[in-house]
Amino acid sequence: MLFVQATEFVARNPNTGQKTTRKEIRVKLIGHYALIYEFNDKSLFVLAIFDTRQNPKKLVKIVTEK
Repeated sequence: MLFVQATEFVARNPNTGQKTTRKEIRVKLIGHYALIYEFNDKSLFVLAIFDTRQNPKKLVKIVTEK
């Protein structure tokens, strides 16, 4: 339920997430998790849900590669 609520919030407020090195990708922190997403005028795309207790290098790889 937590991720559903966070995704609905981000869908209404897509610029709320933290910017990444990739202009179109943002990260919204939800407790120990990061909701990684991109959006355009019509859609929100959840790219990953990442447990931030893992090695942060994995997150960098997710955000910088596509």
